[in-house]
Amino acid sequence: MNENKFSGKADVYDKFRLSYPEELFDLLYSEYITPRSIIADIGSGTGKFAQPLLERGNTVYCVEPNADMTAKAIKRLFGYRGFRPVSASAESTSLPDASVDFITAAQSFHWFDKLNFATECKRISKRNAVCALVWNSYDSSCRTVSELEKLNFASLPDFNGFSGGSSPESGISDFFEEYDTYRFVQSVIFDSDSFLGRCFSSSYSPAIQSEEGSRYRALLTEFFEKNSRDGMLSMPITTICHVGRVK
Repeated sequence: MNENKFSGKADVYDKFRLSYPEELFDLLYSEYITPRSIIADIGSGTGKFAQPLLERGNTVYCVEPNADMTAKAIKRLFGYRGFRPVSASAESTSLPDASVDFITAAQSFHWFDKLNFATECKRISKRNAVCALVWNSYDSSCRTVSELEKLNFASLPDFNGFSGGSSPESGISDFFEEYDTYRFVQSVIFDSDSFLGRCFSSSYSPAIQSEEGSRYRALLTEFFEKNSRDGMLSMPITTICHVGRVK
């Protein structure tokens, strides 16, 4: 079970985690989602992915097992009429049978028990429902990303690679009957505060106020100063989205 990995990180996660490209939502609404679609956002965290769906008027069940993240999502999203917070796991959402038209899992699928999640998706899906798996993924071919990964491996015992050490392609063909893949490439510009915040929002990072956190902060500050230009650090990010029918 992974529900406690982000305990105590809700504030920094909500403030510094990247959002998702507007082009992605335009595509999903042109191809898969209608204004009447009932959506289940699984592993919804603080609502980063759910908010654009709610802004477009859909009902969204935000299913999240971590209490800190759910509390932050409620503060962020309580004003949206379609917001439905659900304290539950991906494998046992507590949603009714055949109740949703579209399922999303943004930056979360790698934490799930994939077989049990697939079973749960089929249980809660209406006929013809599909699922979208989404990641904001660092480009590991970039020298800066590769150096940051090496720093994390050398200094963090819980680091297994970005996104839990799981590629956005891992297990996809076993999960879907058939699926389409979409990619959106962007360069994200960090200043010192947003770079540190993004790193400390990760599951593998130590608490920022701890002794380990102080050491990690010093290493990240050195890394930022080495690789930034005029106080800004550019890193390539690819948003990857797989959409299809669950096996």
